[in-house]
Amino acid sequence: MASKVTYDVKREHFGDKQYVTGDTRELDPNEAKRLVELGVLAEQKPAKAQETKAVKAPSNKAMKAAPENK
Repeated sequence: MASKVTYDVKREHFGDKQYVTGDTRELDPNEAKRLVELGVLAEQKPAKAQETKAVKAPSNKAMKAAPENK
């Protein structure tokens, strides 16, 4: 058995229950193929991960002004 994929419902239809526009539905891709072709379902796109910027280490101004050999 293939893994289930999450789909967005584009048009109201009756499957194992009544689905309205905007619902999500988990279904085997082989079973959903025809509904996707008809435009009833659309494969849900994965949410983008939050990109975090690396925190830059603060520069130490005292180290720049100090001579290397004390």
